[in-house]
Amino acid sequence: MSIEIVERELSRHTIFKDEGKLSIDYVPEVLPHREEELRKLVSYFRPVVENPTSISQRVVIVGPIGTGKTATSKLFGRALVERISKTKGSRFYYVHVNCHKERTIFNVARRIACSVIPSLPSRGFSAPDYLNAVLAHVQGENAHLVATLDEVDFLIVNSGRDSLYQLFRVADDELYNRACISIILISRTLNFLELLEDDVSTILQRKVVKFNRYDAKQLYDILMHRARLALHDGTYSSDIIEMIADIAEEKGDARYAIEILWRAAKHADIESSQYITPEHVRRAKSEVSPTYSKESLLYLSLHELMFLLAVVHALKGSETPYVPMGDAEKSYRSLCERFSEAPRRHTQVWEYMKRLEMLGLLTAKLSTKGRRGRTTLIGLPDVPLASLERDILELLGLVKER
Repeated sequence: MSIEIVERELSRHTIFKDEGKLSIDYVPEVLPHREEELRKLVSYFRPVVENPTSISQRVVIVGPIGTGKTATSKLFGRALVERISKTKGSRFYYVHVNCHKERTIFNVARRIACSVIPSLPSRGFSAPDYLNAVLAHVQGENAHLVATLDEVDFLIVNSGRDSLYQLFRVADDELYNRACISIILISRTLNFLELLEDDVSTILQRKVVKFNRYDAKQLYDILMHRARLALHDGTYSSDIIEMIADIAEEKGDARYAIEILWRAAKHADIESSQYITPEHVRRAKSEVSPTYSKESLLYLSLHELMFLLAVVHALKGSETPYVPMGDAEKSYRSLCERFSEAPRRHTQVWEYMKRLEMLGLLTAKLSTKGRRGRTTLIGLPDVPLASLERDILELLGLVKER
């Protein structure tokens, strides 16, 4: 029976074409909206590419989480190793170290050394031993190593600034007059520079590549690009991608947006759905960063609860991420009749909508396409509709007009 379950599940339809393309570790060949940052990084390393044994570089990449810092650095490193090494006839190594995981200079040095020299023992060496072995190996091949220390703050805070200096000293070694190690430091802010000596801090600040948060349009492009790579055609719509982009805009975080898309797709797959629905997105959002709690409904008036329930009903009826304000009001008036309540005027209902938006219980935005004039579109991205409907109906039996 258990084997049959496995076989049956594996034979079911899936909306995924290549699920790995939605992994946070996946680095695509194209990074939408990071072309300028990549160009700037390349410009700093042009002298190294043109003459890899005559100069080294130290570059800082800075920006909030989920803004493409790691992916851009890895894409640059991949180009160095797989393409530039062949076209220029020079040997390049690229090693990416996550200092959140490897928090000591010993672990960082071992990680770099074992990546460059796979036959090197992972024990029995000190950090300087590993670094000197790397230096000798790279120089012996007339090659160049680019080592990226991602989330470098953790290394400095955990092991002190001297840990970073050990790597700098090796990189600055001019034995045989051959420079062969460049360093990229990635951090969310430039605050880590305050922990370094003034002269080092000044040098590092000369070459900084800054990454800003993504806006909704940029997130939409990123999500659409990943969806085309990971999902079968017809399993997602532009409205679904726009819904996720709108959810993630406040954070400006592409990782967050991609995580929601992946989870929404998984929910669709589990249900054997042929496509992702807004409800799948709501469930995914509530899992990734739950912001809704039933307690947040306790302070709403009767008509605020009724309007929120009206939005739920309008969305359930449309199966779209957003409904026009007019549809929500129509649903609200229907509920008023059901509960024998006199409906409030449009201006009062508008105030209900604005307060609910302020409380984070719904989202509102102006339409931008496909409609005559401009209308307010209302959505509920943070909680599955069935859960919210159940909670509101329970409270409607208890709340009194305040």
